[in-house]
Amino acid sequence: MGYIIRKTVKASSFLNPFFPEKAINGILDNANRWTTQEPTGWLELDLGCPCLVTGYKCDFLGTAKWFDVKLNVSSFEIWGGDISGSTPNMLLDSVNSNTLGSVTKTINPVKTRKILLKIKQPGIIPNLMTSSVVNFDVTARPLGESALLANITNDKLNITPSFQSNITTYTIDGKGGSAIVITPVAVDINATIVVNGEIVKSGNASKSINISPTGDTTIEINVTSEDGINKCKYILTVKNTPKTLTNITAKTGDGKAITLNPIFDPTKKDYAGEVEFSGDNFNVQSISVIPSADQAVKISYKGQTITSGSEITIANPVVGDNIFEITASNSDGTLPSIYKVNIVRKHSLYIKTIVSTPGKVTPTISKLVSDYIVKGGMTSNVSIEITSEDVSTKITVDVDGTKVEGQNGKVNFKTNISSAIKTAKVTVVSADGSQQKNYNLNISK
Repeated sequence: MGYIIRKTVKASSFLNPFFPEKAINGILDNANRWTTQEPTGWLELDLGCPCLVTGYKCDFLGTAKWFDVKLNVSSFEIWGGDISGSTPNMLLDSVNSNTLGSVTKTINPVKTRKILLKIKQPGIIPNLMTSSVVNFDVTARPLGESALLANITNDKLNITPSFQSNITTYTIDGKGGSAIVITPVAVDINATIVVNGEIVKSGNASKSINISPTGDTTIEINVTSEDGINKCKYILTVKNTPKTLTNITAKTGDGKAITLNPIFDPTKKDYAGEVEFSGDNFNVQSISVIPSADQAVKISYKGQTITSGSEITIANPVVGDNIFEITASNSDGTLPSIYKVNIVRKHSLYIKTIVSTPGKVTPTISKLVSDYIVKGGMTSNVSIEITSEDVSTKITVDVDGTKVEGQNGKVNFKTNISSAIKTAKVTVVSADGSQQKNYNLNISK
C-alpha cells in the first residue's frame, strides 16, 4: 500500500478559538481561521508522509470577507524540509508587499514531508498586532515507495526465467551479438532506474551496451524508489556461449573404432587418434569422423552443413596427419566452436616382398620376422629386390662394405655368393626420419 496524505498542523502560537487546525479544514469563513498571538509567527503543515510538493495556496482575511486589503498578510515565506519530517530549513518561496486575499503559486518541485508558512509582516496597517490565515494548502502527492521493476525487455527477445518483479537475477541469450539494448519498466514510473551507470527512464530503451561475443556479460540495473528509501538491484547475465558438439567418434573404413584422445569433452577442441598403415584385420583405405550435436546446433565441414551423426570421410588417408576441422555454431554461423580431429596414419616399417633372382627367400614374409634366409642356388651372383609396405619409406642395404640406398619404398642390389653365409643389413626408415626398423638377409648358395 502506498503513502497516504494525512495533514496535521502546529503553530508558533494561536488566539483561542482560532486554532491552527482551522487553517487546514478547507472552510473559508471568518470563524475558520488561524490567528497568531503576535504580529508574526509560523504554521507548520505535516503531510504525514514523504510527498512531492509543487505549489501552495494561502487564503487571508480578504477571503473571509474582510475587505480591507491592508489586513491581508503582507510578507511571508514558504519553507520545506526533507522526507524524514525534519524541521523545514529550505526556503522555497517568498512574497512581499502582498495585498491579495488569496495567493496561489507554483514552486519548483520539492520532496518533503513538512511545509512551513512563516509570516514576516502581518499586513500593511501599522502596529497590527496579529496575523490571520484562513486556509493554507499545498499541491502535493505522495512519493512513490516502490523500487521494483514491472518488466525487463531487450532486443534479443528472450529472458530466463520469465520476468517477475520479485526475481532479481536473469539470463539472456546474446545470440552471438556484440551489443544489446535493455528496456526496463518500473512499477512506479517516478522511480529512478540506472542501467550500467546510465539513468534510463521507465519504458525507454537504454543505450547500446557492449557484450562479450564469446562469453558472459553482466548488466546491473539499480532501481531507487521516488522517496529514496527503497532500493532494488537486478542482475542480467548475457550469455554468448559458443555452440558445442555433444560427441565425436571415429572409425576405419571397415567400421573398426578409432580411439580418440582425450575422452570427448565439449569444452576441449583438439583430439587425436592413430591407425596403423594397414592390417590384416582392418581397412585403412578410408577413415571417418562422426560428429554429433543438439538439434539447434549447425555442424559444418569445409563450408558444408553436416547432419548430426553422419560420417565425414577421407578416402585413401595419407601417411601421417589427416585433419578433420569441424565447426559447431548457430544456424547463422555465429558463436562457433571449432573442433580439430587428427587421425594419424602411422608409417609402416614393414617389408612387403623380398625377391631373389635366382634364389629362394625363407621364411614367408611376415611382420613378425626380421631375419630372412636367401639361397641363391649354384650361381655365383644374385639380384635382390626389396619392397616396403609403405612406399614413402627409404630402404638402405649395407652389403660387401657398401651402402646401397633405394627410394620410394624399394631398393635393388647385386652381390656375389658362396657357400659361406653373407649378411646384408637392411634398414627401413620412415619418411620423416623419426622411425626405423632393421632386418638381416643371410645370403648363401
